[in-house]
Amino acid sequence: MLRPEFELDSTSQWTRWLTIAATKAREAGQTLARSPVEVRNRALHNASIALRSNCPTILAANRHDLSNFDGAPAMLDRLALDEARVLAMARALHEIASLPDPIGREIESWELPNGLRIRKVAAPIGVIGMIYESRPNVGVDATGLCIKSGNALILRGGRESHATNVALQAVLQPALEQAGLPAATVQSSPTSNRELVDAMLNATGQLDLLIARGGKSPRRTSSARSTNPRAVARRSRSTSRASRSNTIWSPSRKCVRSAPCRIP
Repeated sequence: MLRPEFELDSTSQWTRWLTIAATKAREAGQTLARSPVEVRNRALHNASIALRSNCPTILAANRHDLSNFDGAPAMLDRLALDEARVLAMARALHEIASLPDPIGREIESWELPNGLRIRKVAAPIGVIGMIYESRPNVGVDATGLCIKSGNALILRGGRESHATNVALQAVLQPALEQAGLPAATVQSSPTSNRELVDAMLNATGQLDLLIARGGKSPRRTSSARSTNPRAVARRSRSTSRASRSNTIWSPSRKCVRSAPCRIP
């Protein structure tokens, strides 16, 4: 059964919702950042298992989104899930868990003439907000990367994938709690109302980093309307790959296979 949309009357009320969510995320993020890598990896493994176990529920929610979709065929393919795509999301979380712990990793170090040694060490950013379009896997990938790197996350997915995102959130949150992490470690928008986007774009001091991911429209909106100095507009996936004739083919082939052209 799908959770009903949580509707509020105005942008100011969505600002209040975001303030509460960001406060919870801040507290959860502190717990996450201090947690051992074993706990974060356990959360990722739990989430991977939960996706596999709840595949029918996720696909049912996705069918609901598909039945209400009225956009272009290419967008429909981005939105659509099947068992193989859900299992791919689960594998991605497992792969993230297998990566080295990024927290505390030494990026570089140097010694001053007076003998003082300085080290640049990787640390969590804090609370990350992410606005993205209709691909349900984006929220799952972001969840995995943020958990591994010790960052709390607030997601606002596209209107077209709202029911799917709600179902994914309902599956992932208990998996995180089972590993000992707070439920507010990852939060998802309870509505597809566009006014929440405005609230996130102007959440200076609440979000340590805001990522607007997708095509030209969300990036243009982010650039034009955001007052958050820490907003990042990710380029669209339209890109190209080229290989020189004298390039070793094996690495180039891997690059081409993993390029964004796999899904239009």
